[in-house]
Formats: sequence, C-alpha cells, structure tokens
Amino acid sequence: MMSEQIDSNMVRLIIPAYNEERTLKRNMETLAAILDAAGQEFTAVLVDDGSRDATWSVICELRRADARFNGVRFSRNFGKEAAVFAGVAEALRLGGAEWFAVLDSDLQHPPQCIPEMLALARESGADVVDGVKRSRGSEKGLYHACASLFYSGFKWFAGADLGRSSDFKLLSRRAALTLTSFKERDMFFRGICEWMGLRHVEYEFDVADRTGDTSRFSTGRLIRFACSAALSFSVKPLYFAFVAGALFLLGALLFLCFGLFLYALIAFTGGAILFVLGVLGAYIARMYSEVRGRPRYILERSVTDAE
Repeated sequence: MMSEQIDSNMVRLIIPAYNEERTLKRNMETLAAILDAAGQEFTAVLVDDGSRDATWSVICELRRADARFNGVRFSRNFGKEAAVFAGVAEALRLGGAEWFAVLDSDLQHPPQCIPEMLALARESGADVVDGVKRSRGSEKGLYHACASLFYSGFKWFAGADLGRSSDFKLLSRRAALTLTSFKERDMFFRGICEWMGLRHVEYEFDVADRTGDTSRFSTGRLIRFACSAALSFSVKPLYFAFVAGALFLLGALLFLCFGLFLYALIAFTGGAILFVLGVLGAYIARMYSEVRGRPRYILERSVTDAE
C-alpha cells in the first residue's frame, strides 16, 4: 500500500457557511485572488451548515469554476462548531496537505494572513497558530457585554483565557488528527485547541470589516453557547452549587434559630433546592446527550476531489 503524499506547502482551508448565498461567491473569489497573488497553494472545504437559502448552489458553482473548492452539505443546521469539525475531517480525508486553516466565510479573518501564519508555524515548530484579535472589532452593545462576560466566566471555569482568541487558526496535520479523535458530540473548537496542550503560538491580526449581512450569532445563541462551553470544560458549577446550597442551608438554620420570617425561610430553602437541581440537571442533560451516541452531524451531499 502506497503511503500518502504530503505537500508541505499546501494549506487546506476549512470554511463554514450558513445562509451565505448573497456574498459567498464574491468572498471566495476574493480569497482565491489574494492567496494566488501571495503564491500560496491552497484548496478549500466549504461546509454548508444546513442553509435555508441557495448557499449549496453557490458552492457547487464555485466547484465547477475552480476545482480547488470542495463542498459538503449538512442534512440540517448542526451549528458552526459541528461545521468546523466536519471540515477538518473532510480535509484530512481528501489528504495531501500538511496544514489546515480554519476561517470564516465573511473575510473577517483576513486570508492574506495565512502565509504569515504558515511561516510563523514553521519558524516556531508549533502545531497550532492561534489567531488573536488586536481588538474585538465593531461589536456593539449587549453582544459585546455578553461576549466579555462569557470570556471572563470561561477563564474562571476552565482556567483558559480566550478573550482575544478566535476560530481563525492554522493547524498542523498532527493537531488536525488529534482534533478529530475526540468523540464528544458538543465540542467547543477554541477550548479544545487550548485543552489539547500541543505547542501553539499566537498571531495577532486586525478583524476586517464584515462583508454582506451582519452577524447571525445572536445574543441568545451566545448565551446558549456559553453555557455549553462551561459545562464542557469544567465541573466548577457543581462545586459552586454545593457551596451555594450549604450557604442557603446555613441561612435557613439561622432563621430557624431566631424563629423569624417563616415564609421567607420556605422561599429561601426552596430556591436553594431548585438552584442546585438546575445545575445538576444541566450536567445530566449533557450526559444524556452524549450517552445517546448520536452523530455530531449528518452529511447530505458533497462535491469533492475524492468523488
């Protein structure tokens, strides 16, 4: 059996897309022009995360016009994290590349940075080049506040500071293979890259202006995402619930000793019980989701070199 031929100059791009029919073709043509001008060899895996518009048709059109673009389509919307992992798995399946770059389809992750990230990886011997933001760009209002709260909370829960981190990363083949070895259904890409412990180096970049529509990652989705990430990387909420329950119980005993505020005591104790049960329920629900063993995503169609 012949061994796989690896091109150390080739970078495979993993690009999730969701409802991007209006801008995807133009953005990918811009990306290709930038990398061609820089002399950077590349192929791309575009992952259609169950879009409701004509995103898949655009991907097929890109494939017909330029064979460097490959595409896979989910049967429904499974989320960006699933799309990233599907893209990495498909890029490995296609073979032939030593490096894998994850970036957004809206060009906020500047493709012109990829040759510099590749040079940095070779110079440092790192397996992960972590694109970190010099600033958080044009985020506004409640979203910015929620994002800041999430990263502060994640640092406390998991001990990892991801405040300036992003999904813009360059992965070695070793890192990509390690990433696809994880079996959890709910994965947090940035957190897993940090948790792996492989040698990584930071690369600062300026967030470019978004092309096309505004972000579809709403504040509500950010909150749900934050809860999922916290439960994935820490059991501190369980200990916090234990301490909070003990404090509530102590307060209840003090009220009981003084024979005061009977109704307040009942509400106080009931609230403590519900709080602890809520935290336990969140972990049990997560375990239930994992134990069922359902696939992280389901591919419906593909247009790739392997066909």
